[in-house]
Amino acid sequence: MSEKVKVYMTALGYQLGDFYPISEIKELTIKPEEEVLETLLEVGLQNYAKTSLSPIQIAKESIQITLKKASITSRNIDALVYVTSSFWNPSFSSTTEISRLIYELNLNNAYPVGVFFSECSSMLTAIRIASSFIKAGEWKNVLIVSSDTISDNDTRLIPPTASISSDAAASCILTSELEEGFEVLYTNQHIDTSMPDIFTIEDMEEIEQFLKASDQGMKKILDKTMKDLRMNPKEFQKIIPINLNSSNSYTISKILDVEIERVFQENIPRFAHALASDILINLCDFSSQYAIESGNLLLLMAMGTNTWATSVLSKV
Repeated sequence: MSEKVKVYMTALGYQLGDFYPISEIKELTIKPEEEVLETLLEVGLQNYAKTSLSPIQIAKESIQITLKKASITSRNIDALVYVTSSFWNPSFSSTTEISRLIYELNLNNAYPVGVFFSECSSMLTAIRIASSFIKAGEWKNVLIVSSDTISDNDTRLIPPTASISSDAAASCILTSELEEGFEVLYTNQHIDTSMPDIFTIEDMEEIEQFLKASDQGMKKILDKTMKDLRMNPKEFQKIIPINLNSSNSYTISKILDVEIERVFQENIPRFAHALASDILINLCDFSSQYAIESGNLLLLMAMGTNTWATSVLSKV
């Protein structure tokens, strides 16, 4: 019987736009949106990040940071998994643009793969896809990057008054060749296709039903993760979620029955919600700011409109 292939996450990197107070977002300064601003401040948001770069351009900057950190050379990258929800300019998702990115970074052997349907949980989807291909022996080294920027013509407000979108990119390498960084022990996902489109509902009762269903989806994926791994949430050194808001962090701590201090929240006031990039940015910052001993476990948790995902990492 062949030896089980292990997958490791290494060379975390990210790039954020410039920081601005959310109070400077024009749409939040016009009545009655002033009440929205007050609500967002109450749930921990203070600043957001904005850049003039396109998603591909800021993705390139993040990847350059990852490649500089990596022990793996660019020519040994087998695939580039590109995560985005930014399609407001058709060129952002064109073959020409992704091919140019691969060429300019000397990733000549990297086959491009796109991930987008899972929205803000797409990074964990990408990790699951890349891990599966590596374990199957199809690839050995996969570079993952998520990148999003918001058009000046679009709103940064995430309904229903949940958060503010930031411009950012984040990247890492998954590999079976080097035992460094974090071992990827587990990934899982859940979707509820019956949920309505939060961008179209306005009735307060429907919004409350949506929020209730969202919490139920979060509980379902977290309960399944604990059951699959036969673990107690208190075994995790840190729970690292997306930066939706502090209320969402408290919901996670309540579901898992852990103290709120175990949930990483430091970046919520720093840059609000960088969509799918939140997870890697938070993991990168936590890793650089706190001591993580070999064998310590981290739980990553992300969610989109009707998607939820978890991943469990063990420090090498």
